[in-house]
Amino acid sequence: MATEGFVVPVIDLSKFEEEKEKLISAVITYGSFRVINHVVPQKLMSDMKASTEYLFKLPSEVKQCNTDVIIKSGHVVAPLEILSTYASKVHDLMVDLASKIVECLGIMSYSFQEWHSHLRMNRYNFTKETIIGSIGGAVHTDNSFITVVLEDESVDGLEIMDLTGNFVSVDPVPGTFLCTMGDIAKIWSNGRFHNVRHRIICKKAMPRTTVALFMLAPKDNKIEPQAEFVDFEHPKLYQSFDYNEYRMLKLSNLSLTEKGHIDISYNLANSNFDNDAIETGKEIEHAIKRQK
Repeated sequence: MATEGFVVPVIDLSKFEEEKEKLISAVITYGSFRVINHVVPQKLMSDMKASTEYLFKLPSEVKQCNTDVIIKSGHVVAPLEILSTYASKVHDLMVDLASKIVECLGIMSYSFQEWHSHLRMNRYNFTKETIIGSIGGAVHTDNSFITVVLEDESVDGLEIMDLTGNFVSVDPVPGTFLCTMGDIAKIWSNGRFHNVRHRIICKKAMPRTTVALFMLAPKDNKIEPQAEFVDFEHPKLYQSFDYNEYRMLKLSNLSLTEKGHIDISYNLANSNFDNDAIETGKEIEHAIKRQK
């Protein structure tokens, strides 16, 4: 049973100099924070939500036509202009946030601009037959450095694990983005950043839709603790590794329940849950480049 009413630290980007200490505390302690006064237009956020709903209403045979990204993960079609514009704007925000986080710790010259990113549209098909309190997305940490989430403002359901090991509910806030730190951030920072564990619970008998942009790995896919985080008092905790090898290893070592969550994310046809996800990879990366 989750504790109700947890308030994720809120970072006001319009006065970032005053928010630095709060940001780094949120990243280290909670592995999550919320941003307000960001640069992404509210209309674009609304248009993206509408586009996501449109895509999920397409016939399943259309969604399964995809051949360019993860097999059977969904087929991204019109309105591509909204998708590409949204991806570009949120990518810029995500890069800026990652840079601000590391700058708070004195790392000033590192660039996240060329890191791979991945856009995912999720729909949890909760209905009146769904048992309230049942799990829609199993407990997991993200395979990312940072994830920027456009929440469903009408249907909550996200729960994160707090420092005591209990789950706490995170209520959506209109006009904001929820940001969570993933496994790659923890490794990159030599254990300094917290990769927050989270899950999705059915709170209402109606579908829940979200859009998440993940910052995955550097262009060369090499993941390793940065030298700035390693010293005599903080020995190196992780060896260097290839991101793609890590991702496949993590998928292969998931429990049966967690594999159900991965099916939600990566396989529309064979999902153990009645949920959908539309994945975009190459198209969005190309779109981001076109927007520059």
